[in-house]
Amino acid sequence: MKKHILYNIFIVISVLSQSQNVVRMEYFIDTDPGYGNGISNAISPAPDIDFTFNVDASGLTIGYHNLYSRFLDSNLSWSQTMRYQFEVIKNEGLSYVVSLEWAFNEDQGIGNCDSVVIFNSPSPDSSFTFNLPVDAFPNAIDTVLYLRVKNSPELAWSHTAIISDLEIIFVSIDQSIISEINIFPNPAVDKINIINNNTALNDYIIMDVYGNILIKQQIQANANNIVKISQLPAGVYLLTIVGSNSPNSITKFVKL
Repeated sequence: MKKHILYNIFIVISVLSQSQNVVRMEYFIDTDPGYGNGISNAISPAPDIDFTFNVDASGLTIGYHNLYSRFLDSNLSWSQTMRYQFEVIKNEGLSYVVSLEWAFNEDQGIGNCDSVVIFNSPSPDSSFTFNLPVDAFPNAIDTVLYLRVKNSPELAWSHTAIISDLEIIFVSIDQSIISEINIFPNPAVDKINIINNNTALNDYIIMDVYGNILIKQQIQANANNIVKISQLPAGVYLLTIVGSNSPNSITKFVKL
């Protein structure tokens, strides 16, 4: 609704003289009561306004209706009456997401998956996170994940989301590498320092959370490697230290 009202006002300004002020606005629904007899909204007189208003639809029947609006200038001239269509729908009440079921590669059917997550704080509109056990991941390149959620009080299942572009990477962490690397500051604004006391490390790689490589450089041994990150947008990034004869080490840092 707000988008339409803003568009309406810009039309009015384009047809009124630049020397006039918009002093009044009125609207009505479905039936025109005549100029000056609509529902008025207060306006601070100005030649150029950005104006929004709320429409009470509580007494309207279910279905489509027409909303009309017009504006009065300081010369007491009315603008053209503009019309917008909107729909009143029945409020069935909120449904809460209470659980989720998932499966890899083969969907056992709605309500039949062995892997179920119960949300402790049901919500009608939110972002949900859940953990998948490591031993549940298949040892396959082409992995498909099936997901669906159940609501309450209807206990109805959603459509099944099929995620087929999964890239599962298992990373071994070499504790000896971690003990010989110091990364600071975190969070950082324009640069991070990687102090490396390990001569068996080759490169450092900075990726976004989607796995896109943004920076890759050779890491200097027994030195403070200064990495410029001012060009990166604010967010969370993954820093990978690549070893020549040992597993890679991955840590997170925050760019402010």
